[in-house]
Amino acid sequence: MKRIYLSLFLCCTSFFSFSQSGCSDAQAHIVYAFNNAKTSLEANNFTHLKYYADKSLEAFKRVQNVLSKCDCENVEDYTYESIEKLSKVPGTEKMHDAQYFVAKAKDYAQKIITQLDYCTSLDVTTATDYQISDLEKEQLRLKQQQDNLRRQQEALQAQLAKQKEEELVVEKQQLILKTNAAITKHVQAYNDALNALNSKTKIKEDDLKQSENQLISKSVDEIKTYYLKSIKDLTTNYMNVLSTLDLED
Repeated sequence: MKRIYLSLFLCCTSFFSFSQSGCSDAQAHIVYAFNNAKTSLEANNFTHLKYYADKSLEAFKRVQNVLSKCDCENVEDYTYESIEKLSKVPGTEKMHDAQYFVAKAKDYAQKIITQLDYCTSLDVTTATDYQISDLEKEQLRLKQQQDNLRRQQEALQAQLAKQKEEELVVEKQQLILKTNAAITKHVQAYNDALNALNSKTKIKEDDLKQSENQLISKSVDEIKTYYLKSIKDLTTNYMNVLSTLDLED
């Protein structure tokens, strides 16, 4: 009789250990399924959403594969519903439809985690380990987001700096073009006046203007200073020529 009781005890112990092992395996996979579903819902584009939804689906299938060794109420049904929902994601054409299916799977994953915790009677240490693991994953995800944000900000700053530089070049080109045109107009007016006065002296425009390539490397203020001096020299030359005409008279 003692041998019969011993055999029954060993059989029950073996079955319990077998069941606990299967549920523990399911726990490892369901946490992965939950995290990927969560990441999928946080994706800012359809491609990433589908990518992480597929990874979550694979994890749910692994949960399903080990449930034959885990006797835990409702877990099998929740897993089946999750797989069904996530299997619809690849065929969806609208992002909000895909998000609906992923959100349902995420909710089921949370229920499975709770149920498996209850079934396996996890001790406080194990539960804490899961919390730390989830926290570390969340911190890693946040760090990756911060790194991506920093790179985006650096790229934006570089783009803005380049745009500002290009705008400055355009501003210089317009200043040079406008001022050169004004100098040309004044030189023509002065020479027309000198010609009317029968003067053989001509004011040369080329002596007053540098090339655009020479000026473009200067600052806007330096370009304005250069042209201010050029216009003053132009006026002085014209007045000197008029003074000479007065002396000839």
